[in-house]
Formats: sequence, C-alpha cells, structure tokens
Amino acid sequence: MPVSKNQLLRLRQIDEKLNRWKNQYVSIQALVELTGVTERTVKEDLRVLRDDYDAPLQWSAKGGGYYYTSDFSMPIKNLALKKEDINKLKTALALLQQYTRLGILPDVEDVINKLEKAVKFKLDQTYQPYIYFEQNPFYQGIDYIEPLLLAISQSKAVHFKYQSYKSRHILSHKVEPYFIKEHNNRWYLIGYLSKTEQYTTFALERIKPHSLTILEEYFYRNKTFTLDNYLKNAIGMSILSNAPVEEIILQFTPLQAKYFISKPFHQYLLIEETINHTTVKMNLIINYELIRLLAGMGAGVKVIAPTSLITQLTTYHRQALLQYTHTT
Repeated sequence: MPVSKNQLLRLRQIDEKLNRWKNQYVSIQALVELTGVTERTVKEDLRVLRDDYDAPLQWSAKGGGYYYTSDFSMPIKNLALKKEDINKLKTALALLQQYTRLGILPDVEDVINKLEKAVKFKLDQTYQPYIYFEQNPFYQGIDYIEPLLLAISQSKAVHFKYQSYKSRHILSHKVEPYFIKEHNNRWYLIGYLSKTEQYTTFALERIKPHSLTILEEYFYRNKTFTLDNYLKNAIGMSILSNAPVEEIILQFTPLQAKYFISKPFHQYLLIEETINHTTVKMNLIINYELIRLLAGMGAGVKVIAPTSLITQLTTYHRQALLQYTHTT
C-alpha cells in the first residue's frame, strides 16, 4: 500500500533527524514532537522506514533511542503515486525483469530493486506479466551487449576478432560502434569500418570469446547516420555493400494475403486485390534473409519480378527438394 503525502513527509523528517544525529540516539518522544503525531503512528512510520525502505534502523535499549547502523537516505523526496500509477509501474517492472532473467545488463536487476523501494511498494511475487517477449536464453552473444553499450555511449572505438558463418578465416576489426539491434533472437552491432569506409553489421555470437576490447580511441559520431535509414530497404540485418534497391512484385494467395496485410514485413503498395490473389509492390535489397522469408511462405507467394529474385528463390526451393530426393 503506497504511503500518503503526510506519511511521506514524516518519513523524510525522521530520516533527516536520524542523519543529523549520527552517533547519537533519537528517542520516540523526540520523534513524536518532531512529527506532531502519536507514539503509535511514529512506530508505524519507523516500521515502514525499516521494512519498505530497508533502512538500517536499530533500537538501542542502552541509549534509549533509534539510530542508523550505516549510511542511509531515502531515495526519492517527493513521490506520491496513485493506485493506477502503481499498477502501470508494476507492469513496467515485470517487463524489465524479463531482461534480467535473460541475462542482459545484469545491473538492471539492482536498479529495479532500488526502484521498487523508492516507490514504496514491493512487487508482489504472485504478480505475473501479461506480455512476454520472445527470448533465447542460450544465445551466445549476450555478454557483449554491456561493454558495447558503454563504448557507444562514450564514442570509443572497439577491437575484436570475428568469423562469419560463411568464412573459414578469423578477421580482426577495429569498429566505431553506433547501434545494437535485436532481430529474430539474435543481437547485432552496427558500426563504421574506417578501413573500408562503410557501415557494417556484425552478429555478436560470431565475435570470438575474450577478443572484444574497448580502445582509448575516440571517434566523431556521424549524426546523419540513422538505423532506420540503414535498414529501410532491407529484410533482416544483411546489408550488402553497393547492393541496389530493386522493385519487388509479389503475388499472395488469399490466405497468405491475410497474414501479410495484418503484419507486412515491409512497406508496400497494393497493386491488385481479387478473390484469387493479392499483388503488392515494394522496394528492397535482395538478400539471403528476403529469400528465406519468401521460401518460408511456400506456395502462398509467387514472385512476379524481378527475374533475379525469381531465379534465386527457385534455386533455393530446388536445393531444398534435393534433400528429400532419394537416388537408387
């Protein structure tokens, strides 16, 4: 139950008194005179201070009063929350706790605990979030998120060894880190490579263990470079250098069209809609993720243009079919 404004004021008065009288004992009578309430109310305030704020409060029979056993001060001076505010905050905290369970930024858990105390309620252990994020607790690149965020915030270059899935060679990279993005339960670093003068995407799980170093080398951040512009013509995170943006025309079956329209994977222009099919147009870079996405729709989609995408998609399907073709 949240404290009232009057109780919050008394708690602040008691806290300030105990801090001013360090190495001394504050009697109940002194606190009654300070706050102007009954002894019973003061004792309840002391209980709230100890139980809800984790104040290191002790009673000394010898000294005849209360004192702090260690340094302490109330976290927030003037905060009074309504019931609906607390409910919203509980939901937000429950969502944040999903990230602590995932292992991302473990320090967030300590922040959450402090926040719970600061707003004067304990998150009910029976309270369950009603929104769940897709998670992969076994993902190997999570440990790099925190140091990369630190480097990004300080505009410091990083160095690491990296091996892509398609390469047998391990390469060393010095990168000016700009963004970290999650996509399909994988985390990626988007940064600038000065040696190639281009922005590149790195999958965090492909960074070699113990190879990431934050350099004492600052860089000037290009404020015109945004993640939205970088990814606006691509599906997924594979941005091929100098790959052209092409006009893609797709034709969906009636059922697949319903799924697409309810959750389009990219901005599109509706060309035609009949009882037999729906045709759309979009501008995209042709990359592996686009091909996999379309292949996953099976017979629900047909590529009308361009020819290069038709060729790549049919090749993908043929190679998949060969996996199930038995020779005698």
